[in-house]
Amino acid sequence: LTENSTLTELVVSRCRSITLRGYQHLSNLLKNPSCSLQMLDLKGSNVDDEAMSAVANALSNNQSLKYLFLGNNHAISASKGWVALSHALCDVSSINKTFLSNHTLQTIRMRSVELPHCLISSLRLNRIHRGKPQVAAVNKILMHHDDFNMDSFFECGLKLLPFVIDWFERAKDFPRDFEANIEQRKLSAMFQFVRECPLLCVAQEA
Repeated sequence: LTENSTLTELVVSRCRSITLRGYQHLSNLLKNPSCSLQMLDLKGSNVDDEAMSAVANALSNNQSLKYLFLGNNHAISASKGWVALSHALCDVSSINKTFLSNHTLQTIRMRSVELPHCLISSLRLNRIHRGKPQVAAVNKILMHHDDFNMDSFFECGLKLLPFVIDWFERAKDFPRDFEANIEQRKLSAMFQFVRECPLLCVAQEA
């Protein structure tokens, strides 16, 4: 299965004999760049925190899975299993990590369990912008990163400033239902460049 590129639905429900090693093999399928799996049904299949972490780690590199069914897997804890899944859909440790998160998974079904708010929010953004993962990525960045630190760009002087400004301008046109303060953030980024490279700014004006 790990090399399969045509399978779109996989039902492994009520398979209580599946072990962590089995879920690790399943994660290899999800990691495969040619994976076409869109629906994965794991209801009642012995999914615990370790198994959930294996699936979550694979989702960070998966661009096909849209629906994940996890009903009757009560060993998933809020402190580990759901955290791993939330992290896969929106890693807020850095802007780049947020951009590289999963923007494809739209639905997680699990009865009688309240999903963490951050996970619900990420699933909602993925669902609203289905088919447009870049838009979902930009909106997650704007939602979770108030401060855009430009330090890593300064070694190129002002060469990257036009690209930064263009990023903000394009982000203005993306639909969203929260206040992103894009203009303020763009001005803050520009100010950081001017503060760090004042002589270059003066030279270009001259």
